[in-house]
Amino acid sequence: MKTIMIIILALSMFLDFPNDDSNPYNGYEDSWGNWVPGLITNETWMKPAPRYTSGKMVFYGPYAMDATAAYRGINYQEKGCLGGISLMSPIDIGKKAWVKVEDLWYGPFCVVDCAKKGDMYSIVVTRREAVEVNFDFAHQMGMVSTFNGSYEVYKWYIDVELLVNINPHTYFKLYPNNKPTSYIDFFLETVEYAERNSWKEGRILWIGREEYSHFPSDEYWETHDWIWKVWGHMIYWWDNTKYISYDIIKHMCKNELLEWR
Repeated sequence: MKTIMIIILALSMFLDFPNDDSNPYNGYEDSWGNWVPGLITNETWMKPAPRYTSGKMVFYGPYAMDATAAYRGINYQEKGCLGGISLMSPIDIGKKAWVKVEDLWYGPFCVVDCAKKGDMYSIVVTRREAVEVNFDFAHQMGMVSTFNGSYEVYKWYIDVELLVNINPHTYFKLYPNNKPTSYIDFFLETVEYAERNSWKEGRILWIGREEYSHFPSDEYWETHDWIWKVWGHMIYWWDNTKYISYDIIKHMCKNELLEWR
């Protein structure tokens, strides 16, 4: 009987199960009820935003972005930032970015947050977002009213352009004729979906670097010199102190990098 149970458990690792919360690999319904065709890979999630990109700008509620920045230890004044924003990938947290609304560039902003892995597809493809900004900047851009316990929304989104880790003066001096890459096009051209038993889809841990000086290579998860490292799932069962010692909860994207959604 024991042998039969072992065989059944071994086979279950390779079988496809119905699409439910425990098996997102063949598609699932996300937080907003949108259908997502599969669980994106860590490599897709950790891919940096294009240096010059475009898409929709939406906004956080009052105080939410500032609270996120404070929780992650990002000081706007020390970094010389006007405020905080959220991009799509955890790899972009810690960078600076500039946002173009109509004909004017604003920034720099500190990137302090990102999309959850299970929500990234819908945020980019369904909602067509490229950036989420703090409430004060949204108010400055005429998207919302002043907050006095409540507020009115005048515009749910604005189409914008975005520069990441380079200021507009420098970028357009180097590349005066460049046009922005559509973020949704970039995402759909590069997205990959995880396989059910892929060992490359281990948890992602913060390994201590606070400054982002350059983009990661394709092998970022194999190198301690980069910002993030992917560990196999089993390390959590064998050595829970491994992630506790890195205080990863403080650095995880929305504190939910340990979950697939």
